[in-house]
Amino acid sequence: MINDVYPNRREEKNKFYYGNNFLMMLKGKIANFYVSFPNSKEWKDIIFKGNIENVNDNFTLIRDVNSNKLILVCNNFIDYIVFE
Repeated sequence: MINDVYPNRREEKNKFYYGNNFLMMLKGKIANFYVSFPNSKEWKDIIFKGNIENVNDNFTLIRDVNSNKLILVCNNFIDYIVFE
């Protein structure tokens, strides 16, 4: 019923889930994640390169290619992703 009153809300939600589903299909692929933290001087812009381990609504889990460490990235801070 709420979607009948606010039809655009359904479209926004579908676009969000499309992005997550797209990343889940590429699980195990190597990608460069370009991330910005606007309130930080040390970590303003950073690039994480690694395998996509898992994706959910709020976070993406990446395994660093060089160090084999797991990196948990908040999806809100991801600017864009380049796949290899």
